[in-house]
Amino acid sequence: MKESLLLKISLISALVGIILLLIFSRTIKVNESVISEIDQNDADSTIRINGVVTDIQIRNSTTIINVAQLDKMGVFVFNSNLSLIKGDYIEVTGKMQEYNGKTSLIADKIVLK
Repeated sequence: MKESLLLKISLISALVGIILLLIFSRTIKVNESVISEIDQNDADSTIRINGVVTDIQIRNSTTIINVAQLDKMGVFVFNSNLSLIKGDYIEVTGKMQEYNGKTSLIADKIVLK
């Protein structure tokens, strides 16, 4: 009898926890950044930028996208099947990294706007 009660309590707790995670995950937003204001202090932080695709390079399993606002930034995408073309307006969310002395973005999510 006690085992069935424990099982019911644990299932209810798990379901409530999952529902709370879903609710909270929808309220968390990453603030939009301006490329010209990003520096080394933003390294390893998650940022979001909007901009126009100016160049696309595909090397093995890595796609490098140049995104322009007033400045340009390289965006690295690994193992992705993107169907972007120059001139597309996109929103990119990802982690800031320094690569060859330049700040770059390792994309987690790309949305065509």
